[in-house]
Amino acid sequence: MLEALRRYGMLSPGDRVAVGCSGGADSLCLLSLLYEAREELGISVCAVHVNHGIRGAEADRDERFVRAFCEARNIPLSVHRADVPALAAETGESTELCARRVRYACFEKEAADKIATAHTASDAAETMLINLARGSGLAGLCGIPPVRGRIIRPLIGCFREETEAYCADRGLRFMTDATNETDAYVRNRLRHRAVPALKESFPAFENNALRCAALLREDEAFLASVAEARYKEALAGARALDCGRLKDLHTAIRRRVLRRFLSDRGAGEAEARHVLLLEAHLSDARFSVTLPGGQTAAIADGTLTVSARTPEPQAAPPETVAIEKEKGGVFRFGAYTLALVCEEGAKESEKERINSFPVDFSKIDAIIKLRIRQPGDRITLEKRGCSKSLKKLMNEKKIPPEARDRMPVLADSRGVIFTPCGGADASRLPDGNTERILRILVSGPDEIQKK
Repeated sequence: MLEALRRYGMLSPGDRVAVGCSGGADSLCLLSLLYEAREELGISVCAVHVNHGIRGAEADRDERFVRAFCEARNIPLSVHRADVPALAAETGESTELCARRVRYACFEKEAADKIATAHTASDAAETMLINLARGSGLAGLCGIPPVRGRIIRPLIGCFREETEAYCADRGLRFMTDATNETDAYVRNRLRHRAVPALKESFPAFENNALRCAALLREDEAFLASVAEARYKEALAGARALDCGRLKDLHTAIRRRVLRRFLSDRGAGEAEARHVLLLEAHLSDARFSVTLPGGQTAAIADGTLTVSARTPEPQAAPPETVAIEKEKGGVFRFGAYTLALVCEEGAKESEKERINSFPVDFSKIDAIIKLRIRQPGDRITLEKRGCSKSLKKLMNEKKIPPEARDRMPVLADSRGVIFTPCGGADASRLPDGNTERILRILVSGPDEIQKK
């Protein structure tokens, strides 16, 4: 693990690292290793657990196990819950894909410098096989990247057998996911059938796949750097591409340049077939193709352009509402609904309730305001210990600019009390002296997690 951390520059002194922990051998091994090495690495470690609501009582058992493991070591823990089967039914996704999307959405909400996931070399080899079967290009065959934004994978050079051996050596009991034993999922079928068959003929298959992925990442990085240089040369202003400069490029570079241009023009959903069509018609006097999302890529007079999406009419930002904290109530604010409920006492067990945020009644003014953000608004995040501007927080959370001035903010004369993207300000949270709380229940486009 330490070798991977060094090779890929995963951590810096002072980093707060949130470790995704399911309770299985891989994630328990990672959490234990990073926790033990925290002083040597100069980092702080916390954990995050996502209960997907897929396995009923077994999922609840895993959650209890992770809570107990972290409490015994005084490791801060965040728990998220979601009803993935219901969400998958709504979106039409597979349960596996929906669970992954929900999991990473939960990770992104963590107030941490890095998010460490327990992907191993075994996982990387399986991912390569899956992408190969799907007909992926070079980027897909690179497998699981060791680093992607805030996401780091310190165990990417270790194998599943090694994490289980570590747990056995340390006497660490771990949870076993019963769904891992079924062949209901593509990855499980590969893990149970294809990988053992390959290892029977090629015992070093996983090591070889790991080495292959590293070589392919180097090739992909080189091709991407060349394509970046050619892309800058082919730009005709900020909004067009000179088709003449693409004709003599190698196909591998030309297609990367086209993909980069489409992405920069807001058409990142374009598929391989769209790129191939544009490539085939670069010399045409006139050609156009409709892209996903309703945009049009058009070739005319030797230049390629992408039409902008027709912006949807934007409603005016919601008006400020004055609220008496004693009365509470339910308030509609744009696409969000907030319910404010007065309660006696602070119930420690409810801190992890989904979309529920308690604040100390005595730490807020008698009249509070429900409004949009204002210049200078700041919030202190519970696990950071320092304040941050809402502008910077929204940038970190990747909230679209058009949504930022429609996100509700509860505030009083002392500043921000609550906002969905940051939760309750740390200075307003209940403590041992709390007698009454104001519970904020919120639902909205990015906040709904069904139970």
